[in-house]
Amino acid sequence: STLSRVKINKKEIGFIVVTEEANDILIAVKERKNFIIRTVLAVALVILIFSLFLNKYILKPIGLLVSFSQAIKNKSNKNVDIKNFFVREDEVGMLTKSIDESLKRLQTDYIDLFLIHWPDKTRPFSVPMEVLEKAKKDGKIRYSGVSNFSVSMMEESLQSSDIVTNQIGYHIFDRRPEKEVMPYIKKKNMGVMAYGSLAHGLLTGKWNTSKTFTNDDWRQNTTNFGLHSWSKENLKSNLEVAKKIQNLGKEFNKSITQLAISWVLANDTVSVALAGSTKPENSIENLGGDWDMPDDLKNEIDKLVLNVGSGVGKSGMEIAT
Repeated sequence: STLSRVKINKKEIGFIVVTEEANDILIAVKERKNFIIRTVLAVALVILIFSLFLNKYILKPIGLLVSFSQAIKNKSNKNVDIKNFFVREDEVGMLTKSIDESLKRLQTDYIDLFLIHWPDKTRPFSVPMEVLEKAKKDGKIRYSGVSNFSVSMMEESLQSSDIVTNQIGYHIFDRRPEKEVMPYIKKKNMGVMAYGSLAHGLLTGKWNTSKTFTNDDWRQNTTNFGLHSWSKENLKSNLEVAKKIQNLGKEFNKSITQLAISWVLANDTVSVALAGSTKPENSIENLGGDWDMPDDLKNEIDKLVLNVGSGVGKSGMEIAT
């Protein structure tokens, strides 16, 4: 037997004698208590895993099957694409969640303009467009648009919801959208949000032939949406073009960036000329691009770029999507 102190709230109240038999009982009680705790935790974990499994592999598929059967019933005279149906259900939830999360992050009741940023050709464009149409009816967004969509993609999308804009690459060295995309946008009373107005930096007047990019800069691979405006074989000649454009601007007291933005805005299909800034003064300078470029100046720039520029995206050339 052993002699043990008895304490309550750290105060000693006496001594008790604990026999080996009693000690065995105490150990057994502790082990039983630990066993119960472990058992409860294990059961809770099993319930959690089962509930996740139940929801993902049983309840959700059952719900989808019910919806699928209703779709067949509602379209009894038409073939129902099973693959697209289930892809549709999954993406509807993802896009709806994305809109709701955007509202929370922006701390606003509605979003003025929500864009589908890049075309996903693995499923019908009606899938995201119907979600955006519902979001508009629910007051979550006011207008919807697309980005980098071809004419056929826009035509399909418009069957499900209105589009007010298509955000596409357009600048002095890239005129590819002029033949098909821009005329269609104008015909449908939409507007172009032109990105890359400064040719992604080539028209800032700050580059030279030894220009390099950091590893996290997408421009390091020298490819800009199917073009190679600053690849090793094209950079030198395009910098010479940029220098000549810069000199043309001196007569009008305009910088090369202001000329680049003004050139983009000269196309009446363009609503917005997007241009990046790394410093506040860059943004102030860019505002000077909101200027009516004289036709003679625009023609001179076009002649220079098309005749001397290298790797230029010309009107009608295929656009990478």
